[in-house]
Amino acid sequence: MSLARLIPRAAAISCIARTTPTLQTRWIPRAMYSAGGPLSKDVITSRILETLKGYEKINPAKLTTSASFSKDLGLDSLDAVEVMMAVEEEFSIEIPDAEADEITTVQQAIDYIAKSPEGPVYDPSTSLLHFVDISEKKVFHVNILNCETSFEEYDEAVCCLALRRDAAGLACAAAQGFALLKGDSKISYLYKPLSSEYTPFTRFNDGGCDSKGRFFAGTLYNKEEGIPGQLYKYDPATSSCKIDSNGLGWSADEKTFYFTDSLVNKIYAYDYNEGELSNKRVFVDAIEKGFAEKTYCDGLCVDDAGGVWSARWGGSRIVRFDKEGSIDFQLLFPTALNITSCCFGGPKNDIMFVTTAHCGAIGGDASLQQNYPDSGHIFQVDLSSLFQGVQRGQFAGNLVTSLFEHEQIKTTLPKARDTARLAEKIITMGKKGDNGARERASAFLLKPTALSKLFSTFAQRYAERPGGYTRIHKFGNRQGDNAPHAILELVDNPRDLRWEMTSRAIGWELLKDKLRTARPEQILNDGGDKALQVLRLERKMDVKEKGVLRSKTRWNVQKILRYRGADAITALSKKASTYADELLATPLAYKSVHDDLKEQNSLTPAPRRRAGYKRIGEERPALVVARGALAQGVTPSRRKKAPVYSMENALTEGFKYP
Repeated sequence: MSLARLIPRAAAISCIARTTPTLQTRWIPRAMYSAGGPLSKDVITSRILETLKGYEKINPAKLTTSASFSKDLGLDSLDAVEVMMAVEEEFSIEIPDAEADEITTVQQAIDYIAKSPEGPVYDPSTSLLHFVDISEKKVFHVNILNCETSFEEYDEAVCCLALRRDAAGLACAAAQGFALLKGDSKISYLYKPLSSEYTPFTRFNDGGCDSKGRFFAGTLYNKEEGIPGQLYKYDPATSSCKIDSNGLGWSADEKTFYFTDSLVNKIYAYDYNEGELSNKRVFVDAIEKGFAEKTYCDGLCVDDAGGVWSARWGGSRIVRFDKEGSIDFQLLFPTALNITSCCFGGPKNDIMFVTTAHCGAIGGDASLQQNYPDSGHIFQVDLSSLFQGVQRGQFAGNLVTSLFEHEQIKTTLPKARDTARLAEKIITMGKKGDNGARERASAFLLKPTALSKLFSTFAQRYAERPGGYTRIHKFGNRQGDNAPHAILELVDNPRDLRWEMTSRAIGWELLKDKLRTARPEQILNDGGDKALQVLRLERKMDVKEKGVLRSKTRWNVQKILRYRGADAITALSKKASTYADELLATPLAYKSVHDDLKEQNSLTPAPRRRAGYKRIGEERPALVVARGALAQGVTPSRRKKAPVYSMENALTEGFKYP
């Protein structure tokens, strides 16, 4: 029997949890071994006791069938293994393996009895464990280093939590939908799939984020009212869709999505690809696995080996299922009845935090609390050297926040259109500037810097503009799925693409007009700049009139200058003149370099090559040599001459950018 199998299932080998001075450790005696095999439990027990009587480290007075190796007998894990091996050797038996390894020694983390705690989330950056008490409408924060606890109380239930990737605070699924929590007891909704008329009968329940920051959460099923439970997705592009609820999670490679349907006592698995679910199938049917009918699957989490840990409401345990859905490990809680959820945390992500509910929660029998006094407590179990959790995804900032922060972003065309519509509404709020607008805008903008720019920079920039604050530029397709790419920008931003392209078009057209009557050298010597004068005239002309600029360029000039200040036309003329000078100077510079290179080549002619001459590494076919090519010179290859860049060529052949 291997050491790895002996340690977790041996009689009194306790799981020693990480201890701190303020944490109270509760040692729970466990069965010595699992029943099964050719020998009965009583026979094996008696033989182990006979062996232990002769063990010099043991006090015979403390030797009972329920004794703990570590607490009562003072034996460590290696001593326990030695005893088990001695029993097997002396009596020529093998202590049978269990169907699933079990740990029943846990550590109480918080001395607080909640009615219905759910959704534990551990933040490694702050060592805080966050969880919700749905019935009490509270969100708790516990520092696991010193057990300091704080909470906020809200006007409606907060059902599950997620860490935020790009800002402080938490994201959540509240009663009506997806929201942000900023620690001020206010819920800032991002999206409300459920209207207020449904909240007395249903609400959101459990949820979580994938690695891209998309938030998935499910609603409760209400049979009496005929309201189905559904799974919703909220992604960073602010689009929400109904996909098909209770505990949910992703496999370590994020190719499989799991979620629990407590009503039917099943865990489902989906194929998961970039936020899309397919191939729904039953991963675990609890009734078929032999669990009692009055116990239900609840919240779950996943470890890095692909194991799925499922809390059992009414079952006093958490069960680990392997990738095939078979039970291979259990955590037992004899003094807590309703296990609601779990998550991994701690410095190495190998401590499991477990939430439990009061026996009287959600219409339960409160009298059972006497038999299960720890129901409602929060537990932690040290699983170091055994299992390690997968880092949970964090809620990503939406694209509107990124757009306001950078004023220009690259994304796919559908997301750009969705983001543009929302950005237009939020900028309108910013122009109003009242407290109501500020509160609504803060629900969408996930960074304080973006909120500050909205009510200062953008409100001033777009004060005279009635709308049309965003612009979309399409370019190419994304490799792989061929999704159309787009650049979304705020108009009149410092890197405005239309401003840049229009200034270049003006410079090119002004230079072309000058070259009709003057040579490049004359234009350089003249040095006159009439761009500002031309722009002032073109700005007042009708689009269809004939002028120096093309109709399309004139239309763009009038459009980009319409809501800009008086200095904008001067800045545009300077930028156009600079580009025209660049266009004029570049061909002349290329011509100068080409002339110098031609002169150098003429001074150093290449040596004449003869037939049969071979450079290092070069092979000449023997047939060519045999045909009389030995005494003939090799005709040099006819290479195409490099073009000479000049304004004359540009005018006759069409102007080409170098």
